Amino acid sequence: MVRAAVQLRGGGGAAIVNNVIYYYGGYTKINVTSGQTGGDVNDLLTLDLSRLDYSNLTYNWQQVTPTPSALTYGGETLNVVSFNSNSQVIVNGWWTITNNLVEIFNPTIGTPAVNNWQPLSFPNNASYQLATSGGIVDIPSLHSLWFFGGFNAQGSETFTSMPYVYLYDYIQNQFSFVNSRTPNNLTIDGFAPVLSDDGQKIYLFCGGMEQPAANTNARVPYVTNLCELVWIYDVFTTSWTYINASTTSARVPTARVFHTATLIPGTSTVFIYGGQQAFQYSPQVVNDAAYTFNMKNNSFNYVTLGNSNNRPSTLAGHQAVYNEAQGKKLIFILFGRDTGTSLSQFTASAIDVTDLNQLAWVNTNASSGNGAGSHLSTGAIAGIAVGAAIAGIGATAALIFLFWRRRRQRQQFQLETTDPRHTEPLFFSTDMEQADTLGTSQEDTAASHHLKTPIMYAKPSVDEHETGKPYDHFAS
Repeated sequence: MVRAAVQLRGGGGAAIVNNVIYYYGGYTKINVTSGQTGGDVNDLLTLDLSRLDYSNLTYNWQQVTPTPSALTYGGETLNVVSFNSNSQVIVNGWWTITNNLVEIFNPTIGTPAVNNWQPLSFPNNASYQLATSGGIVDIPSLHSLWFFGGFNAQGSETFTSMPYVYLYDYIQNQFSFVNSRTPNNLTIDGFAPVLSDDGQKIYLFCGGMEQPAANTNARVPYVTNLCELVWIYDVFTTSWTYINASTTSARVPTARVFHTATLIPGTSTVFIYGGQQAFQYSPQVVNDAAYTFNMKNNSFNYVTLGNSNNRPSTLAGHQAVYNEAQGKKLIFILFGRDTGTSLSQFTASAIDVTDLNQLAWVNTNASSGNGAGSHLSTGAIAGIAVGAAIAGIGATAALIFLFWRRRRQRQQFQLETTDPRHTEPLFFSTDMEQADTLGTSQEDTAASHHLKTPIMYAKPSVDEHETGKPYDHFAS
């Protein structure tokens, strides 16, 4: 792998394996008039989270070279998901249009530890229909990958929506089709699926609603905001239900696609971020970027993220991965576009989700394409200020002491030289004469040097990175 001069992009896919983020593909161009994307890339990037300095975050992406032959096509609206105890990665959903003919490629399975990537060959001849813009979830209890929704197209430029659920058992290497009726016989694209913390249900957040097998140019009218109508798939009964979610804040999530939803492990809370406006395929990103969803009471809560200066205000076509570091829970937001027609300048940013009541960006330097930065963290600045103040007080005290001592010595000298009982001749060594010329003695000079020794102050510990609530002691 080599360090990459990273192209800004959106629409790629990302997953984390053994503390390393793998990001693949995406688009690098956006038409400023229509918002249409292009310039698809096929590079495979990595970001080793174990090497990050959380007191001064800089995101140094590496590129896997050469690109594995099974990943040569590139593309956008990709699903990249880790599975099998986070040891493997599946890449699904890439497609191209050549001479008005659409081709959607087979999923690829990767084992990053040995850099082995192979196309999935659809064992047992399952009639799996290739799709893009759908969702994939790893269900560990079934050692299976769950596929649902999105579009299918083979041979023409007309996409049709997919209402089917497929399971891929990655231990037995078998596909199966799940015949389960969806709510109102509809299907969804551009949604964000999340497996509940108990592993029993899959929640589908937002997205665009479609008639099964219908041309996607004829999207179902939004009689309701699909963000509020949350679809739920039961992993064990293979049945669908839906709920009308409530909100604990004054804001209701804007209908959106190409957003992210991330479960915060050990909780019933899902963090939802960004997205593109779903109505009439608008290229604009949503203004209400961040929400949490509580699976216990089925409610959304609008979130204002702390430390928002020099951080993305909202994104679409980005990716999100969860990781823990130094006792903190972090969600890394990767790439994306920050308006309908411009790519985000941030290759990565982290949000501290440890305290659900005070979600905040990690206040770091990383903002450019290569993640370089040179500013001091807030904790470091505070430490320097305290050290400077202590040094100033020490220097003032030293001056007062030297002035007082010099005055006392002169008074003692005058007393001894005028005292009639004093008969010994005066004697000054060369050093003393020089010292007197300088206005102090050798002892005073030594004391002065001692006082000029740099005053040491405690370096902020790794738990004191990036000051700013709730990051006062550090902050996947």
